[in-house]
Amino acid sequence: MNKTGKIISAIAIIAVILLGHHVYLVNTTRDELVEKNQELQDKLDELTKEEKRSVVMQSINAQMEEIANEERRISDEQREEAIAQTKVAEEMRRKAEIERQNALVAEQRAVEASEVARSQQKIAEEQRSQAEQSKRIADTLTYISLARTLGQTAITQYKADHHDIADLLAHTACLFTDRYRGDIYAPTVYQALAMTSQSKNVWHKHKGIITDVAFSDEKSGTYEAHQLRERQTE
Repeated sequence: MNKTGKIISAIAIIAVILLGHHVYLVNTTRDELVEKNQELQDKLDELTKEEKRSVVMQSINAQMEEIANEERRISDEQREEAIAQTKVAEEMRRKAEIERQNALVAEQRAVEASEVARSQQKIAEEQRSQAEQSKRIADTLTYISLARTLGQTAITQYKADHHDIADLLAHTACLFTDRYRGDIYAPTVYQALAMTSQSKNVWHKHKGIITDVAFSDEKSGTYEAHQLRERQTE
């Protein structure tokens, strides 16, 4: 019995030792597993965070790319608009240049037309002046001729004893002759004035035609022609 009890006690001790060792191993393995599990969980959390950051970065990159694409589209539109505005400005400049050239041509034509108009106006004024001068000359000649005719008529009326009519005609003949600068000593005019004014004096001291008459302050009042020449040569 003692031998059997010892064997049983030994087996029990060995079993306890083995159980304790097993428990030790189980505890040790469990702790390691827990530690490894924690490490894995930490790595998983880190990966999850990195994945989230990656997703955020991808989203940000996508948004940045979208913004860049939008800015590029706007830039392209603005560039095209600038090109279109440049073409419009160039077209307007070209039209303005054409208009300026047309204005210069029109101005030159206007200047030429003005010069032609002034030349024609000058010619017209010269022709008008000549016409007026010709008319004045014609009128002068007409009225001078009329004055001489009136003088002749005044002489006729005076000889017919129509003195009032003769006076009027002689005065009119004198007036026309003086106004139109005719020769007041024309025979018909001068004779009509002499007859109607009744201021005709007859001198019997001379033989032939009297060619000069001079007046002086001397009492006699007149000189004969030869006396006048003598006084002029003194």
